[in-house]
Amino acid sequence: ILSSLIFAKDKTYQLIWVAIISFLILIGSSIYLAPQYGIWGVALAGLMATVFELICNYLLSKKAFTMRWPFFKMLGLIILFLIPACALLFYTQTIKSFILT
Repeated sequence: ILSSLIFAKDKTYQLIWVAIISFLILIGSSIYLAPQYGIWGVALAGLMATVFELICNYLLSKKAFTMRWPFFKMLGLIILFLIPACALLFYTQTIKSFILT
């Protein structure tokens, strides 16, 4: 949100709304998914909000800037960071169940 305000260019104010809607998606889907799936539900909610924001920012940037965003590289980075994050969640859940038993 801050970068959209500082670098206010043609149509970048729309990025503020994308960030706000992404935050609301994160909160809403976390409220729904967390009771059913625990920490995995929150992780899924974060992934959905991040992908939503990436797609919307990509589409809006095409209208405001002449440069092309490396959309697939950015999506690949999200996936690249998702794999160790899921491994860490799995590891902590395994340790938690091992300690409780």
